[in-house]
This record gives sequence, structure tokens and C-alpha cells, in this order.
Amino acid sequence: MSRNSNGTSDVCYKIVLPVSAGSAWSMGGWVEPANPGGSEQCFFCYGKSGATQDGGGLEILSSKFQYTDFAGARVDSGFVLSSGSDTWYHVIMTMDVTGFITIYVNGTSQNTGSGFTTATGHGGISAGAAIQQAIPSFNLFYQGNCAKLGLWSVQLSGTDVSNLAGGSNPTTIQPSSLKGYWALCGDVAPEPDTSGTGNSLTVVGTTKDINPPGTFVDCAGPPIPYLAEGGLITIGSGRWW
Repeated sequence: MSRNSNGTSDVCYKIVLPVSAGSAWSMGGWVEPANPGGSEQCFFCYGKSGATQDGGGLEILSSKFQYTDFAGARVDSGFVLSSGSDTWYHVIMTMDVTGFITIYVNGTSQNTGSGFTTATGHGGISAGAAIQQAIPSFNLFYQGNCAKLGLWSVQLSGTDVSNLAGGSNPTTIQPSSLKGYWALCGDVAPEPDTSGTGNSLTVVGTTKDINPPGTFVDCAGPPIPYLAEGGLITIGSGRWW
């Protein structure tokens, strides 16, 4: 499952960003933009601690994914999104302790940048909009679906990102550094954090969508029909005898 944001008011957020100051870190997950060619949209973002200004994070602008920080630095992925609204993408940003970042789309490195602000001074995390941590208030609302968002206090390797894009469960990737994992199933509020760190997200709006990405299932689905005495078993779209 996934959560759908309406582009005007929907957001899931937590005031405290669960990443240590000055650390390397990584963030990202699956997105299905409804209007990729529209105005700037922040789909997985953070705020600046104690400030009323925007933070930064993973965004869409002019049909491209980009990463921006609250100091004003930004780099786009160079990857041009499809004009339609039915395409899922896996997007990850990784950063080392010097502020060097890599943006991956669908498991492949697309662009790099240097001089970005590390986790020092960050506060708040949000899915579906940019967060101004001190209020909190929101802008740069995202329109579309989000699912399986993760936050790590380590620079993920290219192999880690490739495995995530290939369908690996984020809880199996650098698990000791996983600071938050939100499947965004849309079943309950607050949105549970299943990383084990307890960083559940406050939910404002959003609707549940039944078009999940990836190859593993971590949200409850409908009952599975089966024949107790043997015969045809149907699970999702698959059938076994």
C-alpha cells in the first residue's frame, strides 16, 4: 500500500529528525508523482531546528528529481520523469560527512554534488511537503503517492541502493543505522515506524492507495483465499496447485 498526498494540505511528519548532528546520512524511497511537470514539490524533506525557514530534502522540479538543503545548495538528478502519473520511481540521496551527495534513481547513480550541509542543525522530517520545524508549518506540497521511505545515519553504498530499488526490505539494509522506516500503508495514524526506533509520523490528511511498489509486502492486504483440502491456491495475482 501507499499514502496519496493531494498537493495542497496532506503531510506526514515528526518534529525531531532522528539523525545525529554531523553524521553521514541517506534518505529516500518510492514515489509516484501525479504532476511531475508542475511547481516545486518536496516529497521527503527535513526542517532546520529552531527555524521558521524551509529545510530541504528530496524534491521534484521541472520534471526532475533534486536534492536541496536549507543553506540553498541544490543539485538535480538529470533524470527526466515521465509526463504521466502512473510511474513509480525509487529515489535515494546519500551523503558523506563532508557534504558530498549522490542521487540515485531506480538504483542507478544519476548525479553528484559537494558542499552540502550535513545533518548538523536539522530538525523535523516530513513526507508530502517541506517542513518549517519551529512552528511547524508546511509548503511545497507534493501531489502523488509515497511508500517505503527510509532514513539512515550512514552513507549507503551503491550496492545498498541497488538492492533497495530491486525490492529488498529497507529493514535489512544497514539495519544498525536505520533511524526511521515508514511503509506508509495508510492503515493507521500515527504512521508507524517499523525500524524499531519508534519515530512514528503524525498524519494530516492523505488517502490510502492500493498500488504499492517493490517486490516485498509489508502492509496488511485482503484475506488470502485458499482451499484447505488442496487444489488451487490464489495469492494476489499468482496461483499455485
